[in-house]
Amino acid sequence: MPHSDGSSRGNVIARETDRYPEAQLLHSRACVKASASRPHRTSSRSATRARYELSRLPEPCRRLQNPEPYPVHFSRELEALLEGLRHGLTQPAGNKGA
Repeated sequence: MPHSDGSSRGNVIARETDRYPEAQLLHSRACVKASASRPHRTSSRSATRARYELSRLPEPCRRLQNPEPYPVHFSRELEALLEGLRHGLTQPAGNKGA
């Protein structure tokens, strides 16, 4: 999600169906049923994109001495799915669904 100056302030790991209108999509599906969904990037295009994305990180995260961690978290929807999974795994087999 960007700051007003265009720099990034953190990332959200989300499902494809989760919606964050203020966010910029960083990754999209590359393959669909074993066929490429978009052309491959050349190494020079990939390097240019990497430099651009690195430039958008806050300076405290880019510095080599004592860098600050870059904030990344899971979406609310993924957190809820994880909590449901954990709850299901901690229930005795006879109590599931009760």
